[in-house]
Amino acid sequence: MKKASISILLILICYLGYGQTYPLQQNVGNTPTTKVKTNALEGKIIITAFTDTIAANSEGYLKNYDGAVIKTTTPINALWYRVLDSAKWVQILPTGGGTGGIRAWLDGGNYNVLADGQGNAVFGTLGKNGIKFTTQAIPRFILDSAGILSETGSTIGIGYDPSNGNRLTQYSGGGGGGNYLDSFWRVSGIDSNYYRINGVTYAVKDSTGGGGWGLTGNSGTTAGTNFIGTTDNVDVVFKRNSIEGMRLQSGALGVTGNINLTATTSSATGIIFKGSNRFIHDFALAGTNGDNTFVGKQSGNFSMTGSSGSLGSYNVGVGAATLLSNTTGYRNTAIGTYALQNNTTGVNNTAVGQNASYSNTTGYNNTTMGIRA
Repeated sequence: MKKASISILLILICYLGYGQTYPLQQNVGNTPTTKVKTNALEGKIIITAFTDTIAANSEGYLKNYDGAVIKTTTPINALWYRVLDSAKWVQILPTGGGTGGIRAWLDGGNYNVLADGQGNAVFGTLGKNGIKFTTQAIPRFILDSAGILSETGSTIGIGYDPSNGNRLTQYSGGGGGGNYLDSFWRVSGIDSNYYRINGVTYAVKDSTGGGGWGLTGNSGTTAGTNFIGTTDNVDVVFKRNSIEGMRLQSGALGVTGNINLTATTSSATGIIFKGSNRFIHDFALAGTNGDNTFVGKQSGNFSMTGSSGSLGSYNVGVGAATLLSNTTGYRNTAIGTYALQNNTTGVNNTAVGQNASYSNTTGYNNTTMGIRA
């Protein structure tokens, strides 16, 4: 009878205690706090070790225990607390010092991070989960648990090209349809970085840290400091449609195709110079018949007069200063240094030899041959 009475008393105490609200004194640091216990088993801290959270859920009282704290050993040693409203276990990631702790990545950056054997901090997952990077709620890059995903054109912005798993691509409307990065490399001894996009190679920087030449030109350059060319003994080749047209060689310019010069209508077009001296041109005034040929230093001029027909036309000067003073003279041929140098309006003259017909100005229909003839 005595044993039965004690049992009834214990049952009554448990019944009255469960579901009642009473203060639970607990010291947190140096400040006493009061936790309130209710019939939902709230407020009490219980630390029990389990293999994982699934094992903890097998204990029926814990999964209905709001705020319960457990420790798991798989896949990592961690603490978890129970959120009853969402029926989930939330992992606690201590950010304090010490060794062996699990820390959270903070949006402002971390100090004294735990590193692997190579000194690298680890960001990622330990289970079979990928990582999705988003901005403005739009997925930009997905690191799948198996690696970088194939670019699809709709789910991620960057991935590997479905047609070539060795290169990354940025989509522009469909899988494999965007720009792709073939490779990125550094040339030893030149201190230059290069990358290849859509099969085209670009220089990231040169040995002085500058940028490359833009397709629409560059500003802020310094002649002599900035240049197109090489810094070793290698030719520079210019091509069009993959066909070589010009080659800058050591001390020479090689032209595979043609040199196309426009007609000389002023001192600024269609002229080949030697230093500051005109050397080859075919100057003629607009409206005239033209067909002039001048070869030699300062041969011909850009001040001839006449506005129509044969005036200032059909002249040939070969040699330094030939037909230097010609104005409206036409059908003159001067071969030899200074030949017909002072001719102005004379026509139909032929002078061959150094200084031949040197003094002729307005004479016509003359033929001279020989030095100073």
